[in-house]
Amino acid sequence: MKKGEYLNVSHSGTIPASSTIDSETWVYTYDANGNVDAIDTTTGITIYGYDALDRLTGDDRPTQAADTLNYDRNGNRTNITNGVTSMASSYLPNSNQLDTLSDGIIGHDLAGNRTSDQNGNRTLEYNNAGRLFRVYEGETLIATYTYNYQGQRTRKVTATGTTVYHYDINGSLISETDELGVPIKDIVYRATVPVAQIDVGLTTESITYLHTDHLGTPRRGTDENGIVVWTWDSDAFGATAANDDPDGDGVNTVINLRFPGQYYDEETRLHYNYFRYYDPSTGRYITSDPIGLAGGLNTYSYALNNPLYWIDPDGLNAAVGVGVSVGLCARFPRACGAAAGTVICAITGMCNEAADEGDNDSKQCEDDSDQSQRGNPYDGEPGTWSEHPHGKQDRLYGPDGTPAVDIDYGHDHGQGSPHSHNWDNGVRGPGVPVSVPSR
Repeated sequence: MKKGEYLNVSHSGTIPASSTIDSETWVYTYDANGNVDAIDTTTGITIYGYDALDRLTGDDRPTQAADTLNYDRNGNRTNITNGVTSMASSYLPNSNQLDTLSDGIIGHDLAGNRTSDQNGNRTLEYNNAGRLFRVYEGETLIATYTYNYQGQRTRKVTATGTTVYHYDINGSLISETDELGVPIKDIVYRATVPVAQIDVGLTTESITYLHTDHLGTPRRGTDENGIVVWTWDSDAFGATAANDDPDGDGVNTVINLRFPGQYYDEETRLHYNYFRYYDPSTGRYITSDPIGLAGGLNTYSYALNNPLYWIDPDGLNAAVGVGVSVGLCARFPRACGAAAGTVICAITGMCNEAADEGDNDSKQCEDDSDQSQRGNPYDGEPGTWSEHPHGKQDRLYGPDGTPAVDIDYGHDHGQGSPHSHNWDNGVRGPGVPVSVPSR
């Protein structure tokens, strides 16, 4: 999909010719470690800061007060300041469980699952598998959740009715229906990146085209005329609410997709994230990681406290975002011959990376699994790089010491050289072009 284009998809599954819209361009700049240190959009420039461990320590947004974040040695957020407002957090001794938030006590059960909020108004109950089952506001039941044998949430019952969720073989949410099977909405993907949502009424349907950032997170929704009808200009951890009516026509467009693998629940303001629920207000999960320390030393933190670089589609383990491969060349200079760079990305369904003078369409490529090792060890120090002595491959190790990303050199199977491969649960994914900035 080129800049300024979106797929015109109908509920019947037909895909007419692509239509063009006015592209909104976001310009990303990276520091020497590959962290996003600035994003320039039509609303202004947002500046980000990091500590020595690459944890996000602040953002300065053009339309919001600046955020400042502090962490303890375990990566728990101890304070966040937004302008003149500050929210402090404390944690239980010998544990990463959130104990107090703004002087209110957070309740947990013996398994470390959050059972109450700091105000004491909300109660959360879990099933025998440790999955969030029921939520109460005071004495009122506001939500009940049901899961299948794979751990996917299949049903939600709230005061507004029952929603049944349907998934494809990759685990991506593709459809919502009511309890009778009547369609409510469908979601269309390009690979694993959402590109459209189809809302189905009794006699009509409406299509919202989704435009994602470098992580694959929806940031804009446009209608069939190219009018922006939904936006999500959030802080880095996702606590900012979406705008359901940016054009002011009185018609709300509801998009519940958030960070990759996440779904916003209005009744709790939590994000359902497959095996867990993410709380964007605290930047952490409400339950401990089901895979324990294999997912990282802090079993509650989200995306290693760097949500501009890492994603966690299933709530188990941090992974590199779909469009971050270009940042890897900044983190590992040999990939592009410079310590840092600037990348231009059009918000058009999948991040389309380009140098200042040029443009390369994003595309998925065939996997060259026979090149998966190329001499690098499978296990390594978490967060470090391994460079093949003959220059064939650079490997980034994830928080559990297993491969997270490979950058391969010296061979070309249609994706160019160098190109990158993301790893997911021990499986190396297909090659993705690395588009590098001009020097």
